[in-house]
Amino acid sequence: MSSKVLFWDFDGTLGHRRGGKWSSALLEALHEIEPDCDVTLDDLKPLVSSGFPWHHPDVAHTHLHTPELWWSSLRKQVIEKAYSKRTRLDPCRHFQSCS
Repeated sequence: MSSKVLFWDFDGTLGHRRGGKWSSALLEALHEIEPDCDVTLDDLKPLVSSGFPWHHPDVAHTHLHTPELWWSSLRKQVIEKAYSKRTRLDPCRHFQSCS
C-alpha cells in the first residue's frame, strides 16, 4: 500500500502550528512513520534552516521549472538533510526516493 504526503507551507500565512513552523510538520510526519524515533524539534530545525530554494530568493531557480523537478529537489533535501542524517530511516523504503 502506498501513501502520499503533501507538505504545503507558507510559514504562518495560512495558519499557525503549535511548536513552530514547517519543521514541526516534518517532525510530526517523521514520528508518524517512525514512532520510536527520538528526534526532537531542536534536532530538526538546524537541518532545515538552509539549503532550500526559498533561502535564496535572490537566486533564480530556473532548473526547477516543472512540478516534478521542484518536488524532487525538495524531497531530496528533506530526506537527506532532515530525516536520514538524524534517524535510522531508510529513504528508499520510507520515502520511495530511490530509482
